[in-house]
Amino acid sequence: MSIYNEPVDWIGKAIDSILNQTFNDFELILVNDKPTRIENRELLKGFKLKDSRIIVIENDKNLGLIKSLNKGLSIARGKYIARMDADDFSVRHRLKTQYDFMEANPDYIVCGSKIKYFGRIKKFKSNNWIKIEDNEIKAELILNSCFAHPTVMIRKQLLWDNDICYNENYPHAEDYKFWLDLKKIGKFYNINEVLLYYRISEQQVSSKNKLIQSSTAKRVRREYVLDYLSEKIMEDIENNNITIKTLKRIKKELKKNAPNDISRNIILITYLSIKNFGILLLLNYIISLDFIKHIPPISNFFRVVENCLFPKRKMSRL
Repeated sequence: MSIYNEPVDWIGKAIDSILNQTFNDFELILVNDKPTRIENRELLKGFKLKDSRIIVIENDKNLGLIKSLNKGLSIARGKYIARMDADDFSVRHRLKTQYDFMEANPDYIVCGSKIKYFGRIKKFKSNNWIKIEDNEIKAELILNSCFAHPTVMIRKQLLWDNDICYNENYPHAEDYKFWLDLKKIGKFYNINEVLLYYRISEQQVSSKNKLIQSSTAKRVRREYVLDYLSEKIMEDIENNNITIKTLKRIKKELKKNAPNDISRNIILITYLSIKNFGILLLLNYIISLDFIKHIPPISNFFRVVENCLFPKRKMSRL
């Protein structure tokens, strides 16, 4: 848990929600990212004296969330790493529920949960965006970060073995990039139960940071598309579903019909992904990236795809 400028009573409630868990074999690493704030120092000192499971890291100066989280990761000794934010609170059986799931399912590497919003929730009435199963979660990655970040539990050894941490080059979307880096290593899961109460407040990401966050998220989505594209093409080639000759023909056709690399990639990923994601999800993806201006007129869109895939067939209804 990284702590910055949250109200002291919020921080206290967040910490208490972990200390009072029904599962109690853990260390709670608290990173103070505003060491000049006296209230932070006093609060953490009091908690540390009260509970030996608490480890406090005092940054010399404000480092930001990403560096603070990575400092916590670097000293964590547990088999699993659970995330928590200083303005939320976990239900009492959160860690036990996630620990039991991870122990029983060794092929899963990240486990999150549903959340319940509280605070200024006018625009946050539902958490239905949270998907449960691995294939649904990874499909969601094409549109959004697929976990509520402060709910997750992660297998630590896999981070060490694959040299994965929060990437400082992805400000305000570091968790989105984190899931992209982890998705090939193992399976994802969200427990279909509210295990964390997620606070909505004016102290969250500012309007300025939201612009940075949006830009960074779009960059992650592009990486996802290119990553999935190359993976899917190789899979189809290996399974004899598509040949190098066919791929070259498709690329040649796209080059004639699509104005640039972005649109060609979108069209290619669309038809290669229809079975996996569904056409509506992919169209939403295109619109969400603000790439609609880069692709051919929508009336010609499916014709281009159809001509590339099946040049000798008539236009089919998708």
